[in-house]
Amino acid sequence: MARRSVTVMENAKAVLMKKDAILEHPSVLAEAIDCVRYNDTRTGQNEAEELLVESYQGAIEFLFELGTWLTYIDEDAQSTRNIIESVVKEAILQNYDRSKAITCLTDEASADTMEWLSQMVESPTWRRTIYDLAQHPRNEDCPFLSLSMPCIAVKESLIGELISVPLAWNTLGIFLKCVIYVLQPLLAAGDTVKDQTFMYSVAFLQPKRCNGSINYSVSHSEMDSMNSDSLPPIDEIKGFVSSVDDKRQSYSSSEGEIHFPSDTALDMLPHFLEMGCHSEHGYLLLQSILQCLARRMKGHCAHHLIWLLEAEACRRGRDVSRYTTYLCGSRDYPESMDSMQTILKEQDLIPEAVSQLEKAYKGDAPPPVALLRQPIFIALLADALFASADRLLNEQLEQYAYLYSYAAMVVEEIDPTTDRRISCIRTEVDQAKHEVLEASRICRQFSTGPGIKL
Repeated sequence: MARRSVTVMENAKAVLMKKDAILEHPSVLAEAIDCVRYNDTRTGQNEAEELLVESYQGAIEFLFELGTWLTYIDEDAQSTRNIIESVVKEAILQNYDRSKAITCLTDEASADTMEWLSQMVESPTWRRTIYDLAQHPRNEDCPFLSLSMPCIAVKESLIGELISVPLAWNTLGIFLKCVIYVLQPLLAAGDTVKDQTFMYSVAFLQPKRCNGSINYSVSHSEMDSMNSDSLPPIDEIKGFVSSVDDKRQSYSSSEGEIHFPSDTALDMLPHFLEMGCHSEHGYLLLQSILQCLARRMKGHCAHHLIWLLEAEACRRGRDVSRYTTYLCGSRDYPESMDSMQTILKEQDLIPEAVSQLEKAYKGDAPPPVALLRQPIFIALLADALFASADRLLNEQLEQYAYLYSYAAMVVEEIDPTTDRRISCIRTEVDQAKHEVLEASRICRQFSTGPGIKL
């Protein structure tokens, strides 16, 4: 009997402890209060009141305000709705609890959740609420918000909103859709954008370096042993590149008119850089896509985007030199890759690295010339040869002039399907080297400054 009395008492207290219990049906509330009073005649009265006060969350005031707003519907329904949505949105932003939001993702509730979530994202107000929540660091891996992104991405017309929501990029399919959306105007504008965006040499962007920065670098063995299951199928990437390339062809009319204005490309550029630098996987995937496009397209637009993305990553203090050397087709020349990586990482012509490169490119089977055609490396050579007043050994000048001439004069034919070199014509390198040395001698005679500092 005593045990039953205790159970009844606990149930009564549970009723009074519910959030805004005072809004419960009067008969249920009265029964719970009487039960507490009956079981403890000395403190029951005060305890019941205290429980009701503690459980009160202000829902009455909220409902009162809601009722007040509804009285104005006849005058301006949309305005009233906007006010209500604004207040509710602010309440959600202030009180959102990711642990409670997960409860709606149970097996029993998942069907209903997807239904009302699909309806919810139809509203611009609630989509903006989701975006604002997703931007908060504490929600960067929230399952509920992550589930919301595919519901939004189903509508192609809303992809333009997701290019500003990093949480959405964690899903490969959405990331690729955002990449297509951003690249379309950038590729369409191409080399027509001449206001220091594409035509601005990346070598002179002067990226800021940070010793304690995030490092994107990995070893050759780690790169080669990447789990292929974690990457999209090669056919999917080929199809994606084809779709971007095909869409680009439709941007121009028969007269060559560009349908995307250059200011649209400039608007997309910050989103492109942010997407590429958001994560290591995003950087690798975007650079790989651009490498494929660079081989398929005429002009230098894709190359400019590759360099801009690399420069932005460096500006943010991330060492991407390993990926830069890996993606230029030099995987079969690990020593040369390491030498170039050292130069790019330190942004200095390290003597040992320069000597190794000279030896490799004078050999019978030199690495691809693309390895030398790194903007920062070319700028370092040009600085040393033509703009710096620092004293250099003749051996150093010979090395710099040879590598500079090799990068400028060599013509290679590459098989686009295998990335293998078919031919390499370097007959004009020696003559160009002599001319570069003569030009260097003249320029250095009149050079008094420290040169170009990267």
